[in-house]
Amino acid sequence: AEVRGAVTPLSFTGHAYFNLEGQGATQALDHVLQVDAQHYVPVRPDRIPTGELAPVEGTAVDFRAPRMVRDALAQGHAQLALGAVPGFDHCFVIDGAGLRRQARLVAPGSGIAMEVWSDAPGLQLYSCAPMDGSLPRHAGKQGRVYTSGAALCLEPQQLPDAPNQVRFPPVMHAPGECVRGAIEYRFF
Repeated sequence: AEVRGAVTPLSFTGHAYFNLEGQGATQALDHVLQVDAQHYVPVRPDRIPTGELAPVEGTAVDFRAPRMVRDALAQGHAQLALGAVPGFDHCFVIDGAGLRRQARLVAPGSGIAMEVWSDAPGLQLYSCAPMDGSLPRHAGKQGRVYTSGAALCLEPQQLPDAPNQVRFPPVMHAPGECVRGAIEYRFF
């Protein structure tokens, strides 16, 4: 049944897949990533947030200094081993307010760099670990098939499961309320 005029949760983002080595490159795990976050949102085995904001310091999810994504995966962490293939699908709590840089990604081969700027409080990092080349789900440009780690997603957003987590910023909006946000991908 449709309910008109109800307060509703909203969290907008983009879900672009990036491999800055170019079309046809098979791995993005060698990209160097920096994320401007002191904390991340741990998840249960079913990928539902626990409600805590855990420090990244000294863990595999610590990208405060630039580091290769592959090295972070090799460091190991219980949070990275929740799926059949270890990988990232985690939200970082971005420091600061307003439009600010959230992350920087650099491809060592091409030298292409990308910065993610947004006013969102979180940044979801997805390393495409479960991509197994299934068609048509994992097909890209010109039908090229992509597999695990072939790309990275950096998605500014509200913190996941915010309506059910009292410590997370609110995401409930009234009918007629104007909701605005900004996401910029800057390339160098």
